[in-house]
Formats: sequence, structure tokens, C-alpha cells
Amino acid sequence: MEKRQLVVWMDRLGVALILSVALVLRSDLSYRTAFVDEALYMFGGWEMLQGQPANAISYVVGWPPLSFLPLGVAGWLGGVEAARGLNAALGTATVLVVMLIARQAYGKLAGYLAAGMFAVFGPAIHISTFATYDCQSVLLLGIGIYLWQSALSGDRKLLYALGSVATTLAVLTKYVALAPAAASATCVAIGVATRKPSGVGARCGRRAARGIDAGVLATLALMGLPLLPLPWYALRFREPLMSLWQGSQSRILNAGANNPHLAWDILKGLAKDLWLPFALSLLSLSCRGKRHLSVGLLATGLSVVAYHLLATECHAVVKHTCYALVALAPLVAGGLVETVNRLLGKRLRGLGVGAASGTLGIALIAGLALSGQAMLPGLRGYWADTTSLMRYLRGAVQEGDTMLVEQGVIAKYYLIEKGTPGHRPGQVVDTWWYQDEEGRGEAAYKRAIAQRRFDWVVFDYTVTPELDGELLPLVEGGYERWASFPARIYGQYGTIDVFKARP
Repeated sequence: MEKRQLVVWMDRLGVALILSVALVLRSDLSYRTAFVDEALYMFGGWEMLQGQPANAISYVVGWPPLSFLPLGVAGWLGGVEAARGLNAALGTATVLVVMLIARQAYGKLAGYLAAGMFAVFGPAIHISTFATYDCQSVLLLGIGIYLWQSALSGDRKLLYALGSVATTLAVLTKYVALAPAAASATCVAIGVATRKPSGVGARCGRRAARGIDAGVLATLALMGLPLLPLPWYALRFREPLMSLWQGSQSRILNAGANNPHLAWDILKGLAKDLWLPFALSLLSLSCRGKRHLSVGLLATGLSVVAYHLLATECHAVVKHTCYALVALAPLVAGGLVETVNRLLGKRLRGLGVGAASGTLGIALIAGLALSGQAMLPGLRGYWADTTSLMRYLRGAVQEGDTMLVEQGVIAKYYLIEKGTPGHRPGQVVDTWWYQDEEGRGEAAYKRAIAQRRFDWVVFDYTVTPELDGELLPLVEGGYERWASFPARIYGQYGTIDVFKARP
């Protein structure tokens, strides 16, 4: 009994240690002001809290109540650090879920190794310290996989339904989750349909077979009912979703015309972070009695690759590798343990398997940790930091001013939602989209600038450089340059210029 209690406490200590490491790696929450993406989701959530309609479904790949509101509440209560902190907690919870998936399939040691891999994986750290909805979607997908896996292993029918609820929420949070959710659901359905009968049902001939068929259909129905909101959602919001799809296809066509090797670039982007986990995951296919489970997890991981290739979508490849690693990390861990177990043979198994597997796993985790830490500065450096700019504008802008701002949603978040009394602008216009009474686009910008409808104009010359080049002569003719700030992107410096309308 004492020995068993010691094992339990050592296991708890190991779990706590891995989760602590994961949390520490996700503790840097104040590395810069909000990115465009972060400001968009936090400000959109705040607008919903104010009772304003959210039309974001036509340009954001998620359902606003799930994608915006959690981040909006956190950002409203505690700012960008609180929103990032919410994701840090969700990301640490995902590490635990990955551990549970691996433990259930391949044992405790595999659980430690899989959790360690996900804890140090660079993209997983990034989405856990980045106030966007990817982290929430990945966690829900992992929970769905774990519940479905538990249902299959123990034939607990309620867990099929709960797993479907989790994956439905994952898809609604971010549509990218549809690919791994569909792959996982298909494999689980095949597992239910091909499950071998046991007990009395295996000995009762045709009558038992009819009962088993009815049981299979009932289980599949129980699993499928919570998934029905997805087709209903697609029909209910078909117009904004079609608008989102058409906009995506327009970008794809333009990208394809400019880059005939787009598919190859997508594969290279995915392979950069996933080639080693994918290669090592193939070892798990030899696990005795686990082949169906291993194939299902492998299909779930590879579905992310299929998604990007079918959609010819090269945007956010790095973030989407996390959807794949939720399934691949348990496979890698299980494959390593099983391979070492076979190589050592019966005489050297036991402690030798643990030591050898642990050594290989630690080496793999250390390599992933080094590469992960090396990529974080780049992932956090593709937008210019606006710390000094926003500090200046919060004091310079007067109540009710109208502004044209590159990365305008950042100004909306810091100057409207988080603005100070007497210094909140009445309207913030973005260089991505503007419309007046005569139309929209470049002509509308030129009319507004020529007529000095904007009290302030802010350019950083990196987001829409062609438009800036067209507008700058007009701006310099009717506005004064009041301030300039550094714009560091990927280690290179530019400038952010602030113009104020002449009296």
C-alpha cells in the first residue's frame, strides 16, 4: 500500500512539474502592445458586451460569441495581458489534455513525453501568449479527441456525445478545426462500426447481430446529434460565410497568380515544424493492439496538411501546426516507448524501457524547446510595436476627433475601449477599408484627405505601402507632421509618422 501511494505521489509530482514548465514558458505576457489580430478580437468582444452588433462573421474564421467574447471580457477587465493570460491558462490545460490522450493510449511514460513535447513546442507557446482564438479551439479539439478515445476504449456511450459537443465548439471557435474534427470523427465512427461483439451478443447468431447493428446505429446517432449544429450553422449564416469564402478565394487566386509554387511553399511551411513529429509518429503504427487508434490519430494530424493543400491556404500555417501536434505528440511518445520496448527484449524490459525511452524523449523535447524559443521573436515581430505611439496619441487626441490610422483596430482598442476621458476619438478609420457617401477605396481616401475630414493621419508605411504612396502627397499638402516613432519589424527599423490637420 505504501509503495502504491508513493507511485501515485510521484506521478502527481511529475504531472505538476510538466504543467509548471508549460506555464513558465507561457508567462511572458507583456512583450509588446497588442497586434492587429489581438486588438481585433478584444475590441470586437468589447463591442458585443456594449450591445453593438457583431458583423465579423463575414471576415473572421469563427463564430463571434465563441471567438470574440472570452477575449473581449478578459481584455476589457485586465487589458491585453489578461487576454494573453487567459490563453496561457488554456494552453497549459491543452498540455494536460495531450498527456491524457497519450496516457490512455500508450501508458504513463508516453503521457509524460507527449505533454513535454507540446509544452515546449514553439507555435503552441505562441498561440498561448497571443490573444487570439486558436488556443481555445485547439484545447476543445483535444478534449473532443480524448473523450472519443475514452468512449472507444471503455464503450461509454455518453462520452461519444460529450466528445462531439467539444469538437463542435472547437469548429465554431475556429473553422480550421473542421478538418481534424472530421478526420477524428470518421475514424471513431469506423471504430464503433467494426467493434467486435463480446459476451452473450457474440453467441446468439443472427438475432444478436441485429441487436449489435441496432446498438451501433444508436451509438453513431448519439455521437452525431451534437454535430448537427454545424450544418445548421452553415445554412443559417450561409451569406456571410459565402462572403468569407469568396474573399478567401480571391486572395488565393491572387497568391496563386503571383506564386505558382504555392502548394510546395505550404508543404515546406508545415514540414519545417512537423517533419520530425510526423516521421517519429510512424513508429506507433507497430504498437500491438493499438493500430486502429494510431491510424486515427495519424489521420487527424495529417488532416491539417490536407486542409491547407485543398484550400491552397498559406496563411497562419505556423499556428495551425498545433492542431496537428495534439494528435501527433501522443503518437510520437507511444511509438518511442513501443520501439524501445521491442529493441530491449524481455530480459531488459521494465526499468530499462523507462530509462531508454525517457532519455530519447528528453533529447527530443530539448531539441523542440531550443527551436521553439528561437522562433518566438520572429512570431512576435511581424507587426511594428506601437507602445510609444499609443502613449503619445492617448494624450494628444481630443474627444470626438476623426482619425485615419494604419492598423486602425489597434487605435480603436487603446484609444476608444481603453481611452482616457477627454481624449477618446469619435471615429477611427483603417487604411484597409473606408467608404464615404460617394463610394469607397482609394478615391474615398483621397476625397477625405483633400477635404481634411480626418483630424489625424497615422502611417507606418508597411501595411498598405502602395496606398500610402498615393496618399502621402495629399497628406503633406494639408497636414503637418507632428511626431515620428520607430517601427521595428523583423529587427529592421522603419518609421511611424503622425500628421495633424492644419488649422
